[in-house]
Amino acid sequence: MDINSLYKSILDGDTNSEKQLFEKLSVRFRLFVSRKVRNEQDREDIVQSSLMIVFDKYKDVEIKSSFAGWSYKILENKMNEYYRKARTEKKAGFVSSTDDSTVEKAASRSNTPLETKILDCLRKMNKTNPRYARILNLHHLGFKTKEICIKMSITPQNLYMILSRSRSLLEQCLKGGRF
Repeated sequence: MDINSLYKSILDGDTNSEKQLFEKLSVRFRLFVSRKVRNEQDREDIVQSSLMIVFDKYKDVEIKSSFAGWSYKILENKMNEYYRKARTEKKAGFVSSTDDSTVEKAASRSNTPLETKILDCLRKMNKTNPRYARILNLHHLGFKTKEICIKMSITPQNLYMILSRSRSLLEQCLKGGRF
């Protein structure tokens, strides 16, 4: 069954079609975004946030054309938002992810022993738990709680727990040199 047929069957009351619809959308969205965005984590963020919007609104919105077209337009808008944000961050000199090359660039600019030690600890955290490092980075960059939760597909309570744990790991690393 295609996406539009699944959507119509959901509107007709078929509850089994909803899972199939979002599985197909998920696969197609990932394939589409993989052609346009290089960073795997950013690709996943775009797909997940698009799927969340589709899931939240698809029953309430009157779709005049095709459901597939409507959902792809949401995905396209999320990708455009990603590119605008990337351009803005690049112009402002912000760091958008916590990959090793970013840490290495920051390490080459730092000159104090404390900065070097912090970067070493962040590098270790990124290797052991990249999700914690990414959330800590997003928080440091000034993203709001709601934005981080949407981007990482977590609840605010989970975010606060992860921030607390990552800060503890960072503190432990700074004191003892390892996690």
